[in-house]
Order: sequence, then C-alpha cells, then structure tokens
Amino acid sequence: METTHIPTVSGHRRLIFTAAFIIIFCCSASAAFSVLADTLVKATRATASQVALTLTLYQFFMAAFGIISGRVIDHASPKRLMYVGGFIFGLGWFLGAFAHNIWFLYFAIGLLAGSGNGLLYNPALLTTLKWFPEKRGTISGLLLGAASLGPLVLAKVGAWLCATMGANGLMPIGAAYLILIWLVGWLMASPTAPTSTTATPVTTGKSPKEMMDSLNFGCYYSSSQSPARPESC
Repeated sequence: METTHIPTVSGHRRLIFTAAFIIIFCCSASAAFSVLADTLVKATRATASQVALTLTLYQFFMAAFGIISGRVIDHASPKRLMYVGGFIFGLGWFLGAFAHNIWFLYFAIGLLAGSGNGLLYNPALLTTLKWFPEKRGTISGLLLGAASLGPLVLAKVGAWLCATMGANGLMPIGAAYLILIWLVGWLMASPTAPTSTTATPVTTGKSPKEMMDSLNFGCYYSSSQSPARPESC
C-alpha cells in the first residue's frame, strides 16, 4: 500500500498555513473591485462598462499566469514567486492611483495586478497542501475562507479610502498588499522529501569463476555432498 510522507515539523507547518492565509486573503480582496469602480470612472473619464472590463482583463491574466506559476513551482522555489508576484501585484494596484485614462488602468490593474495574482494564488495554495497531505480537504476549506474574507475587508476599507482620498486611495492598498506578502512570503517553501535508504549488497570481492576455483568453495561443496565434513577444511 502506498504511503504519504507527513512532515513532522508541526510548528513550521502552522507558519506555512498562516503565510498562505494572508497571501490568499490579499489576492482575493480584488473581488471587491466594484467599490472602486465609481472612483475609477471619474479618474479615467471612461464609461462604467469600460472600467468594468478591467476586472475581466484582471481575471484573464490571473488565470494565464496561474497556469504558468503552477508549472514553475515544480522546478523552482515558491519563495521566489512570492517575492516577484507580490511586487507585481502590489505595484499594479499602486499604479492604479495614477490611471488618468482607461488604457493605463487596463495596464496597471488588468495586466500587472492580474498577473501578480496568478503568480501568488496557485503556488501559495499548492505549497500549503503539500505540508498537510493528511488534511488537504480541511486546509483547502480554511484557505477558501481567507478568499471569502478578503473582499469583505476591502469593501469596507476601499470604500473609506476612496471616499477620503479618491483614486489616490489605491496607493495605500497597493503598498499594503506588497508589504504583507513580502513579510510572509519568505516562509513559503516546499517540504523536503524523506531520504530513502537503500541496502548496499555485500560483495565478496571475487568473481563467480574465482569462487569456483577457490579451495574454500571446494571444501563447502564436498561437505554438502557427504555426511562427514572433511578434516582438511
């Protein structure tokens, strides 16, 4: 029966889970984009439908880079993806404050923030599940809770920032994303596989032909064929 190696460092596993919870919380907060829409319409002088297309682009690049990050994590450390993705994700939201036309908004939040999200979400989830092979369902459910909690918090904070600062409210949002993800991103690391021990065969130092020609082999063979063992052996 196939067995699964369970990491034994329980304290470190909790840190990995906490880091993933915060990262996924930040990534999913973008679902509250609607609370920022009116402010962005005024800032870009675009129509509501044009601004809404930003979220579509965001989700497209999130999915595309999510596929890429899923392949990268098989050959590279997830820690690097946390740093790179966190920087791009936070920068995209930060630059959204300077979006005075719809095309720059598409670039900042649609392309940058969306691709940064894709580099973060999938590796954070997959890495955490590797540390909890015996609780994959429970851990994925808890991380789904982080994804649901993010929009709830940003809806309140984002509405207050946009009411007081206008589009500039995106600057502290982007900065907060970058700082939070970098603070916990260094914790993300894949568990090491257990070292397998293979028995080394014992060698006699002689070939089969040399064994056949040796005196000892002749003695053992003779003793196996006769009831009394020769005294010379």
